[in-house]
Amino acid sequence: TDAASRTVGMTFKGPSAHSISQHGGSAAVGVWLAAQPLAPVTIGVRVSNNKVATSSVSSLTFTSNTWRSKQTVSIGVVDGATKKDGSCVSLIFGNITTTDLSYALSVGKEFVLGPIFITETLPLQWQCSGCAIIFADRPSATMQWHDAGVAVSPLSTSRIGEHDGFATFGVWLTSKPLSEVTISVKTSNTSIATTSTLSLSFTPSTWHIPQTVFVRGVDNIAVDNTRLVTVILYELKTSDPTYGVVRLNAVLGPIRVIDDDHSSDANMSCGITVTPPKERAISEHGGKT
Repeated sequence: TDAASRTVGMTFKGPSAHSISQHGGSAAVGVWLAAQPLAPVTIGVRVSNNKVATSSVSSLTFTSNTWRSKQTVSIGVVDGATKKDGSCVSLIFGNITTTDLSYALSVGKEFVLGPIFITETLPLQWQCSGCAIIFADRPSATMQWHDAGVAVSPLSTSRIGEHDGFATFGVWLTSKPLSEVTISVKTSNTSIATTSTLSLSFTPSTWHIPQTVFVRGVDNIAVDNTRLVTVILYELKTSDPTYGVVRLNAVLGPIRVIDDDHSSDANMSCGITVTPPKERAISEHGGKT
C-alpha cells in the first residue's frame, strides 16, 4: 500500500469542557486513528503552556490492532501555578513517529485543540446552593429557600480580556413560581463588556435549573488600559403575585477588563505560541474538517 491510497489522520472527540477550574477538574479529549496503520504510530502530546496546565500523557501509540480504540488525554491545572485566572491553553498533538509511509506524511505537523480557559469557578462537586447570593424583596438572615427570590452564583472570575477570556455566573429562582418569571440582564457599560443574553426566563418547570450567563469584553484597537464593568440583574416581570413584589436590582462585580492592545497589561496567551495547521483533523470516514 503506498502513501496515496489511504485517507489517514487523527480523529478527535472533545474537549469535554472548554474551561477548567483552578481548584480542580479537567477536560478530556478522545483520540484514535482514521485508518489502520502498517506500523505503530506514536503521537506526542503537550499543552501550549506547561506552567499553567498539564496533560495526563506525553504520547499516544496506536498499532494495527488498536488504531480505532479511543485513547483519552486529560488536561488539568498545574498545582501552585500563579496568574492562572483568565488565561487559556491549547492541547497540541504532534511529533509523530512511524515507519508507515502514509502516516509519515504528517511528520512535522501539529494539530491544535482549544482554547481551554482557566477559571476561578469551583468544580461542580464542590459547589453548593448555600454559596449563592440571594436577592429578594425583604432579604434577611432568616430567609428560606422556599421564599420568592433570585439566586445568583458568584462570578467565575473578576478579570477578562477585551478579546480573550470570559466570566460566567448562574441564575435560578429560590422557589417555584405560579407563572413565567423574566429577568433582564445587562452590563453597566456595553462598550466595555456585554452579556450573552439580555433576559432570562424561568417557568414552573425550570425555576430550579441554573441558567449560565457569559460576560465577554468588547474588542477594539484603542489602548484603553484596564477598565471596570459590573453586571446588573433588573426588571423582574411576572404575573405571579408573590414574585411580582420582588424589586430586583442586583449588581455583580466589578469585573476588570484588560486591554489586549497594551502588551504590558495583557495576560491572554491563547493562540499566541501555537499556529493551527490548515487541516485540524481528518474524519474516520474521509475528508478534511
